[in-house]
Amino acid sequence: MRQPNTAAEREVLEHERDELIDDIEKTKVLLQEEVKAEVDEGDPGLFDREMYRALLTTLEKKLESVNAALRAIDRGRYGTCERCGEQIDPARLAAKPDAVLCLNCQLQVERLTKKAALRSLMMESE
Repeated sequence: MRQPNTAAEREVLEHERDELIDDIEKTKVLLQEEVKAEVDEGDPGLFDREMYRALLTTLEKKLESVNAALRAIDRGRYGTCERCGEQIDPARLAAKPDAVLCLNCQLQVERLTKKAALRSLMMESE
């Protein structure tokens, strides 16, 4: 399996990081804008604020992922799965440059996360 071109990947990831930081700042500004609601109508801006909060969470998670990939480049471990140590498929890295897990490990982590979430919901309902 070929080794990734870390200089090119770093450039892509740094550009993505800069865009994410900009998007996060813009979203925070939108969240801070005060929406004036008519007393009879309730809060028409509630949906927008919830949507912006969800977007902010997604952007922050993506930024964490990009930063993790940049740290992997710094450590000389870019393209190596952080869980199993195998090489990440170059096609996966081309599609998702911030991937730090191979596809198999990513699927396993997602399954475990879903199971834990379901277990938590079941415990809450008891």
